[in-house]
Amino acid sequence: MKRVLAFGCFVFVFGFTAYGERIVVKQDGTGNFTRIQQAINASYNGDTVLVYPGTYYENINYNGKSITVASLYLLTHADSLIHQTIIDGNHNGSVVLIISGENENTLLCGFTLQNGSGSVFYDNSYRGGGIGIKNAHPQIKKCLIRNNKSDGGGGLFCSNSFVFLSGNTISNNHGIYGGGSIMLLDHTSVIFDSIIRNNIYLNYSSFGTEIYKSSTCPAVHVVADTFTVNNPDKYYIASIDLFGFPVFDITTDILHAKVQTANADLYVSPLGNNDNSGLTPEDPLLSLSFALTKIATDSISLSPKNIYLANGTFSQFLTGEYFPLNLRSNVNIIGNNCDSTILDAEHLYHHFRGHNTVCNFLLKNLSLINGYANSDLSPVATGSISLYYCNNINLENLLISGNICIGVVSPAVVSIGNTDKLYLNKIQIVNNTGIPLSIGSINTLRSFLAENCIIQHNLPDGDPETWDGGGISIAGDGWIPPFIQGTFKNLVVVQNQKDLTGALSASEAIGIMSSSINIVNATIGDNTSPIGGGISMSSGSELNLYNSIVYGNTPPAFFVHRGDNSYPPSVLNINHTLVEGGENGIVDYTGDNTITYGEGNIDSIPRWDYGSEYPYSLANNSPCIDAGTNEVPGITLPEYDIIGNPRIVGGIVDMGAYEYQDTLTVVRDRIFVNKNTLIHVYPNPFTASTLISISLASSCRLEVVIYDLLGKKIKSLSDAKLSKGNYNMVWDGDDDNKLPVSSGEYIAVIIKDGQLVESTPVHKIR
Repeated sequence: MKRVLAFGCFVFVFGFTAYGERIVVKQDGTGNFTRIQQAINASYNGDTVLVYPGTYYENINYNGKSITVASLYLLTHADSLIHQTIIDGNHNGSVVLIISGENENTLLCGFTLQNGSGSVFYDNSYRGGGIGIKNAHPQIKKCLIRNNKSDGGGGLFCSNSFVFLSGNTISNNHGIYGGGSIMLLDHTSVIFDSIIRNNIYLNYSSFGTEIYKSSTCPAVHVVADTFTVNNPDKYYIASIDLFGFPVFDITTDILHAKVQTANADLYVSPLGNNDNSGLTPEDPLLSLSFALTKIATDSISLSPKNIYLANGTFSQFLTGEYFPLNLRSNVNIIGNNCDSTILDAEHLYHHFRGHNTVCNFLLKNLSLINGYANSDLSPVATGSISLYYCNNINLENLLISGNICIGVVSPAVVSIGNTDKLYLNKIQIVNNTGIPLSIGSINTLRSFLAENCIIQHNLPDGDPETWDGGGISIAGDGWIPPFIQGTFKNLVVVQNQKDLTGALSASEAIGIMSSSINIVNATIGDNTSPIGGGISMSSGSELNLYNSIVYGNTPPAFFVHRGDNSYPPSVLNINHTLVEGGENGIVDYTGDNTITYGEGNIDSIPRWDYGSEYPYSLANNSPCIDAGTNEVPGITLPEYDIIGNPRIVGGIVDMGAYEYQDTLTVVRDRIFVNKNTLIHVYPNPFTASTLISISLASSCRLEVVIYDLLGKKIKSLSDAKLSKGNYNMVWDGDDDNKLPVSSGEYIAVIIKDGQLVESTPVHKIR
């Protein structure tokens, strides 16, 4: 009779028909148990585990028992008891597991669930930070699920289950790779109570910031009192098919929004506050992840919205960032300066993820440091940027450094797969481990253009099963190559290491598989690999190489492989390029590839200027100077070299990424304007002094400065506000310290109102 009477009050409250025992959990020892799991272990189907207020540091598992586990809220309906009765997972797995066939009489009610880290459900991924549900039919009522984190389903993970959610608040959870609040897989059905509504807001994930659902699950109708935004798109709720493409089978009924979206550009600063408007630099937001959640995008607009980042460091510790950041279509992320606008992933995760159908965005002027990926543990084995099935992507002026990538499945620092219309400009990937840049495609033709990129001093990943590394991997995948078409201009790939000792791999200095690639003005040097540190080709690839240097790599300079007989022979065309070993530096592994060692090629020491700021630039006696060709079929030469010098000097382009600049060209063509309308010098040449005459048509601030041919300032003759008229200034052939300068050529420069307008040579002789 005791069991029947004890359960009677619960029949009144929830209408259950089953009978059961009440088992009391109190931390002061006056109940049946002091820990919740002890009570569950002692329970039977139909029992109720009633938990008194307190913080319980444990991770509970229903162990297949269809029971009620509830706080005193079950009896009183006092919301305060939800906040007072806490199950803290202590970052030691899912806070609650219901994974063993529990039926519809299973209830979790009236708790705060926090600090869960998820459990392994499939492979090595941790899912269900707050609650993990598999093969069960539970009800989750009036729980506050907060501050949990896992690989998928930061708040709640459900697989092959039927779940009823009523009156819960799921907030501030992090589902790293999918479903910040909820992840649904494998034929799971979820019913959201339309009377006692749930609240779901301010969770984060790199794929479905709030909800992630696979297409194997039936359509879902999300009913909420408060959601992050009023009209969530696929950025907030992602439903995908087996290939990761969107499925539009989620509808919503939302009463209130937690975040007021902004249909405008936003500003973010490490000195900002997420309570600010973010609409001006003077009122910035604090975190980029919140700005991505707040900004309203218009897929119809031709002009993407911009998020501007001020100088400083953005990290989980400093600004509360949720890495990896979920990229959005039609949203550009623009830093102030790539040297001083820093995203620090603190060796936890990678920086950015762009997944299926994310398109039309720009990443610019950023340093991306301290990313991390382990392909043995993570479903996304990328150290910094991961783009998959994206379109019209621009990456510009990025410094990517200090990122660590390890694991068996060839982890890469920057991984770009099946992404079309990709443009890379001024990308430096230096001092990382793993494959620096991987571009891949599956069964679809993709295109890219990369200019002014530096891949330098990247090391193997350190995994004893792979020791992968190298420089650039370009790998199409299909039966009829090529599946990738791309062009590199002004490319530097130097000092990278790869230690894999197995079969041919597509990631030496440059590895190409099933792709058609053009490379113009590249410097490829001092790369090491057991099977050759230069360029490898396989599986019907085509490479057209012009105006480049391939020298100092582990021999051979080129390794050409057909692949199996399903592929046509690979094709290698080399013109106006320095190849170490000449034709003997090319190994035709299968003997049936097409290799054209064309005109203008040389086998020589390139004579790099190791003592300069740019060690792979050309010394003044380099055989690569004026040894290129200005005519590259189908490709326009870049206007400037990799550091911004004029690309063609003396009428003929050089070999390599750096164009040699004689001192006179540097001063006249890069620094100064060569005109002679306002300035007159007499005598010129001169010995002791010369007269510099200036004619001003209007008043202005006038500066007259003498420079040497290296661009060093020698003497300031004028810096004053002058009226219209003619002025004469004498230069005595000295510097600002009144010391005489040596004989030679100098440049007199006129600067009006801060703008350089004219210059002319001045010659001093003894």
